[in-house]
Amino acid sequence: MLVLLIVAIMAAVVVPNIFQSSSGRAADQARHLQQLLRLAANEAMLTGVPTRWTAYADGYRFEQPDPEGEWHAMNERPFQAVTLPGEASILEVRVQGSDGSIKHVRDDDRPVLGRLMLMPDGMLTQADIVLAATGAADSMIQVRPGPGGVSLADRQ
Repeated sequence: MLVLLIVAIMAAVVVPNIFQSSSGRAADQARHLQQLLRLAANEAMLTGVPTRWTAYADGYRFEQPDPEGEWHAMNERPFQAVTLPGEASILEVRVQGSDGSIKHVRDDDRPVLGRLMLMPDGMLTQADIVLAATGAADSMIQVRPGPGGVSLADRQ
């Protein structure tokens, strides 16, 4: 377990620098977000602390609970809040079994598009995250429980 924890910490420092995109293209941002979601899921399993991903139209952030159960934004790399560059945006977060009521929640005076839970037991909220460039759907990330985990899906 200690070796896995050390590898995860090293990956948390190195992987985002490799996959970080300076482009505003939605496809590039989708690949970057895919890698971060995978890394956050692994971190939740290794540390035993659940992680929540919150999406806004112009970006996203990762959060973890404090001992009292209050969620707080993670500020350390690579999980600090992200504002999407250029014309890229999150168009939609479709959470399976959700009625869409999350859209009425506001954080930091911005509407929340969706929230995903990454649990220590490996369970993930099943969802589709649609990223767009200049308003047209461009890329989709599928989040599924099981070995498939987080993957880029073909847009049709």
